[in-house]
Amino acid sequence: MTILSQPGTRLSTSIDKLRTIEAELSATLIERESVIHGAILALVARQHVMPLGAPGTGKSYMVRAVAQRISSANRFELLLTKFTTPEELFGPLSIVEASDRRWCGALGLLRASALMMGRDHVNADDLEILTDVLWRRMEDRPVVAKAVARAGNPVRARVVELVDESVAIHADTLRQLGGDDPDGIQRAAMTANSRLKGILTELGRLRDNNPGADAARIDGAIDRVRELNGEVVRRGFAL
Repeated sequence: MTILSQPGTRLSTSIDKLRTIEAELSATLIERESVIHGAILALVARQHVMPLGAPGTGKSYMVRAVAQRISSANRFELLLTKFTTPEELFGPLSIVEASDRRWCGALGLLRASALMMGRDHVNADDLEILTDVLWRRMEDRPVVAKAVARAGNPVRARVVELVDESVAIHADTLRQLGGDDPDGIQRAAMTANSRLKGILTELGRLRDNNPGADAARIDGAIDRVRELNGEVVRRGFAL
């Protein structure tokens, strides 16, 4: 999918400014890089964005910070309650069937992602933004994330699966460690340790075979699994 044959200087300058805004906000809002990136892409694609999260996690601050960095940007704030109606936010609504609207919006976000990465075409790396677009219920998001990862990057998809499996092993083992049988506790810890080490071995092979852009993501997954395994060993053997 080609975006532009020859991006103009004006567009390049705007993209550079947006990259600077993204970098500044990412340095201020720790561990909110993906949300900030999604907000910037939505801005470029002229799409809506709805940050979800508990109070005090920087959602409103992020929106204000983006608006403050864009000249002539307009924004409004409204405190939502359980009685808030859509008409209060958007004005009178007309019911129109537009089943392909979500897909059209997704196409714009893919193009925006390519532009922000300095490319004139969309490739598999841009598909990750679809994780935040193609679900209707929050509980469906993990399913969408796995499907997008498999379509765009099978290696990344396998890394996600291995981390999810490690989290499940960790949670199940911690439940077993709450028992009263010392031998049973140690057996549970030994079994989990063996399984998590096997996952670490597979992640190591994936890293060795994919030294490019996925290496940092795989290293992060390895650190996460080591952390989970360390807790299992400490609690299982009372270290």
